[in-house]
Order: sequence, then structure tokens, then C-alpha cells
Amino acid sequence: MLKKKTEVKELFSFKFLKEFIGVYLAFFFLLFPLYYERNYAHIGEVKWKIYRNFTLYIKMFGLTVPTALGVMVVVFLLHMRALGKTGEREQFWKSVSKTDICALAYIIICFVSTIITPYKEYVVMGSGGWYCGLIFQLSVVLLYFFMSRYWRWDDIMFMAYLGASAVVYLLAVMHRFSIDPFNFYAGLSDDRKRTFLTTMGQNTWYSSYLVIIFPIGLFAYWYVKKKSYRIATFLYLVLASMTIVTQDSDSAFMALFAINLVLFAVSFRSNEYMIRYFESLVVMLTTWRIVGFMQMIFADSVLTTGKIMLFCSQSNLMWIPWAASVAIYVLLRKLDKEHKLDVTKYKWIYKVLIAAVLLGIAALVIYIVLNTTGALPENLRSTSNYLYFDDGWGNHRGINWKMAVNTYIATSKDHPWMAVIGGGPDSYVESIKIYFGELVNDYFGSRGYGTVQSAHNEFLTELVWGGALGLIAYVGIFVTAIIRNLKASKKTPESLAIVLAIVGYMAHNFFCYQQVICTPTIFIIIGMGECIARMGELRLISDGG
Repeated sequence: MLKKKTEVKELFSFKFLKEFIGVYLAFFFLLFPLYYERNYAHIGEVKWKIYRNFTLYIKMFGLTVPTALGVMVVVFLLHMRALGKTGEREQFWKSVSKTDICALAYIIICFVSTIITPYKEYVVMGSGGWYCGLIFQLSVVLLYFFMSRYWRWDDIMFMAYLGASAVVYLLAVMHRFSIDPFNFYAGLSDDRKRTFLTTMGQNTWYSSYLVIIFPIGLFAYWYVKKKSYRIATFLYLVLASMTIVTQDSDSAFMALFAINLVLFAVSFRSNEYMIRYFESLVVMLTTWRIVGFMQMIFADSVLTTGKIMLFCSQSNLMWIPWAASVAIYVLLRKLDKEHKLDVTKYKWIYKVLIAAVLLGIAALVIYIVLNTTGALPENLRSTSNYLYFDDGWGNHRGINWKMAVNTYIATSKDHPWMAVIGGGPDSYVESIKIYFGELVNDYFGSRGYGTVQSAHNEFLTELVWGGALGLIAYVGIFVTAIIRNLKASKKTPESLAIVLAIVGYMAHNFFCYQQVICTPTIFIIIGMGECIARMGELRLISDGG
């Protein structure tokens, strides 16, 4: 009789966590992206506040009350207690992945550096407006853990999540054509309008969200077969393509390139996948041309975007990749229909392409170095902002990257332990103040430290925050998750969506930073991928524990 009660208790604790996490994800993917207060006034603070209130704690009646993660931790401990009574707790902890180890190592390093850092008053909560301190790092690691053990799949909610993101995209597109139904732009100059859009605020905050969620919708279009889902994901792809080419962050195009490279590589698994890949490419490129026509027709209403985006939407040269994609798509369909195609025999193509891309990146870096140092002949030099690395390179990423590297070197000399575990989470700006305070004031003027909250390269920022070990552990979370999900995708193709999201995040944030919107999102998605890999299948709503 006692055994029977224990089994009921265990089943309840598992099911409660599973369902509670489902409720939390509904908040995270449905409410969180759309939530705002007072338009763009302190929107970073607003996003942090809603995340904190639902995820960490809420302040009410003079008390600090734990919220979602607090509930998850308590029920998890009850679940462990129940497993201990049935003798299954050891089995629960037996399966530990490399991603688990990296996540654990990362948060341990965060704790240790917080304890011994000279910036204790700053690193627990983090700097104002960003709040990427220890509490935030702990929250994203815990979200990863709970997703990896208790998440379950829900078709309806998945489409709802994409639907919520589509609303965010739609508003972003409308904003780029000066259509502002909710008066977000009230009182803003045209210059400020360019840097803010939709319910996300600053354009790079928005693009970081876009490059994580968009590839999941792209995967769905590439993979699903049900007609209603195909129609829905087609519309999603069109809308996403419109916002990609108008959102005004070049970093998003770095991510888009990486996402497409990976999707092209895995499309060699079957004829259908490859046909779907070129179909998605045709949809995207056609949408860009339509956007270009719209920009010319409604020229007076368009908020100008960057050169890359204008080139993609309006340059006549873009007819070349469009025509090539259409031709390849038609040819693939014809050969497949005639049973004359087997793309699995041509996997060498993507291997050659990836090798060419890597060599191209290496050649580009070498050229930039030679061009910047003046080692090239006069006729081979360039003053392009993309090809000449000075302080203003990449919208002032040049000076930020230099300060990040030099700050790491300086702090390592003054505090050798910082070379290993860093100055603590979100300690970047405090380190900069010590070593480059005068330079920041001279270079950025009145904008000051608001522009150097990070290195505008997540991995250089992490080097200052967590030292060499912290950086290795942090990057290890993403790399091991990519490898694990690629392997899992042979049995569960849905794992490829996780890979695409991670690749998009890493490529984008090589030029950007952690923040309260994108970082919890990617850790949740990595946790979902870990759950799929652990189970070898999608856990459905009806599955027991």
C-alpha cells in the first residue's frame, strides 16, 4: 500500500513539473515578447522586470516572493525525494551529457568569481538596464536544466509560439514603413526611429530574438508535411523574410548566412529536404524583391535601413541568386519526378562549400589585418568600414573589441586569478572604468558607459566576465549542444531546429551580447534539444513520468 502511494506521489510531482513548465513557456513565448510599457521608455528595464517577476521573484506587500523557478526547484526536490523512496534517483542522475557538464562548470565559475571579485556590489544583479549578473546567469542555467528533464512537446502551443513571434515581426515591418498603430514612435526623431522597432526596442535586441525564433519557423516549413502547417509556415516564412531585410542590423545577416549554410548541409539527407531548401530560398529571395518594390513605391514612408539590407531588397544584382535558386529548384523537382536524382551521393558539395567558407573567412581576416597595417600595395587597399579595422569598425565594435582584449590582459596582470575565472558576471563595465575610463569619455562623449556595457561580442565579453575557464565552459554549452543535436537529428529530425537556433545565436552574438530577451530564449531551446536527445523522441503531452 505504501509503495502504491509513493508511485502516485512520484507521478504527481513529475506531471506537475511537466505541466507547470508548459504554463511557464506559454508566458515566455506568448506574453514576454509582446509585453511593453510606455512604448520605448526604459524598455530594457521593462523586459527585465517582467522576466524577473515571472521567472525569479516578485515584490509585493513588502515581501520578495519566489515565482516560477522557485516553484520548479521545490517540486523538483519533492520529485527527487519520491525517486529516492523508489530507488530510482540514481538512475535519474546517471545520464549526464557534456552540455550538462559545461553548464554546471559555467555556473560554478560564476559563483566562485562572484565570491572573490572586487566588484561584488555589481555582479550579483548586474549593471542597471542589463541585469546579467549572477542571478540572471543562474536563472538561465536552471531553465536549461528543467527544460532538459521535464519539457514536453505540444503541437498547438508550438504554432501559438510562432504566431506570437509573427505578431512581433508584423509590427516590425509596419514600423519600417512608418505605420505605427500603437504610437511607439510618438516623440521620437527619425534617427531614433531607425534604432527602435516592434515590441523589443533597440534593433539589435530585436534581431537577436529574430535569429533564434525565425530558424525554428524555417525548419518547420522545410520539414512539415501536413497541408495546414505548410500554409501557416509559408506565411510565417514570408513575414520573417520581410522583417529580416528591413530590421537594420547587419548581425542578423551573419546569422542568416550561418543558418542557411547548416540547413543546406543537412538537406543532402534526402531529395525532399533539398527541394524544400531551395523552395524556402526562392520564397525568401522573392519576398525581398517584393519588399524592394514596396520601398520604392512608398519611398516617403520608408525608414532607411543599412546598406546590406537595401542591397538585398533593391539591387538588380540580387536577380542573379533569385534566378539561380528558381532554376535549381525547378531542375531538382524535375529530376526527382523522373527518379534521376539522389542528393545523398553529392554530400561532397557541402563539404567543399564549408571548406571554402572557412578559407574565405580566414582570407578575409588576413586581408583586414594587412589592409589595416598598411602592408598591402596602394591599389589593393580599401577604406571600407567592413575591411579596415579601426576604432570605428563595425559601428564602433573596433574600439570595443580592443578595450575588451586589453582589459582582460590588464586585469590578468593586476589579479592573475581573473585570467582564469574573470571578474564575475556582468563585470565588464566596471573593469572598463578602471582601465579605460578616460578613453571612453573622450571617444563616446555624453553617451559614455551606456555604449560599453559589453564588448559587442558575447565571447569577448565572457572572457572578461569568466576568464579563460568561464569562456571555455560557456562556449562549450553551445558547441556540445550543436554536436549532440546533430547526432540526435538522425533519429529525431526536430533536433535540427535546435541546431539552427544555436547557430543563429552564436553567429549573431559574435557581434552582439547577452541580454534578457535572447539569452533565456536560447538556453530554454538548448534545454529542449537536450530533452529530445535524452529521450530519443519528442515527449508528448500524454507521456507519463
